[in-house]
Amino acid sequence: MTMHQRGFTPRVSTVDHEARTVEAIASTFADVQRAGFIERLARDGMDPARLVGAPVLDGHRNGSTRDQLGVIEAAEMRAEGLWVRIKLRSTDTARAILTDIAEGTLRGLSIGYRVAEWKEEREGARRVRTAVKWEAIEVSIVPIPADAGAHFRNGEHDMPGTNPEALNRATINAEIRSIAATAGLDQGWI
Repeated sequence: MTMHQRGFTPRVSTVDHEARTVEAIASTFADVQRAGFIERLARDGMDPARLVGAPVLDGHRNGSTRDQLGVIEAAEMRAEGLWVRIKLRSTDTARAILTDIAEGTLRGLSIGYRVAEWKEEREGARRVRTAVKWEAIEVSIVPIPADAGAHFRNGEHDMPGTNPEALNRATINAEIRSIAATAGLDQGWI
């Protein structure tokens, strides 16, 4: 496999060091390749308001209070996906992570969730499992996200309605993921 890289490191402008907050798109609801099937989260299958107060974890670890980096202060559906405002703890570790996010050296997010109802179907030769009723229970800061479109927001440049190019880019990214999944290409290619 050939690894493709870009030299651009985005700076996250939604970081507020004093308030210890940052905005993010925790999920774009992209299909994820699992062993033997494609997993899909129905965009309308969850209530984002229930995510408010949920923990922000370090890589989905939850064995200790040290694994909790902060909490979700606000959450809502936006054109880009599941938007959240994260408030990090006042610990040295959490402050260092916020600095890394601001510098663009930590970029990945992932959501942890429980599924109440699945719908199974076939799309050609592909088996697709869609979580039609589910609940997001945490957001994690991770090195490699399953949803490559999840990201820390860069302020007005990502705001729906203020920059149509951001929405077009989200649409293009979703289409690329769909085409790649149809062609059976892996997440690395996408």
